[in-house]
Amino acid sequence: MIESLFIISAFGMAIAGMVGLSLTKERHFRLALPLSTANTGRQRALFWGSWLLLLLSALPSILGWGSGSGLTGWFAVLTVAALFPVVLLSYAPQWLSGLGWTGLALGLVALAAATVSRLTFLP
Repeated sequence: MIESLFIISAFGMAIAGMVGLSLTKERHFRLALPLSTANTGRQRALFWGSWLLLLLSALPSILGWGSGSGLTGWFAVLTVAALFPVVLLSYAPQWLSGLGWTGLALGLVALAAATVSRLTFLP
């Protein structure tokens, strides 16, 4: 159960990171958020924040599966997480930012739940 929460956390953070990276491209930003204006500072912050989320998504994978399998599983999670922004940009770009926020919330809640569960069930 605890391992599943760690993997859900990694998946949520990876989705949020991939969505953020796709929104750093001005064309995708205009498609997803047509009423907002893209400025250089926001795009740069989104770019680095997205990379930070992608790197942080490795931590729950390693905690859930161990170091060897965790890194391999993390690459699999990144691959699957990249499909969501690609499909949404093609068919429903206005849902993209909602997916990013949902993925971030899911990732953080699952990480908190897994951490509390692990601390509670320590021998």
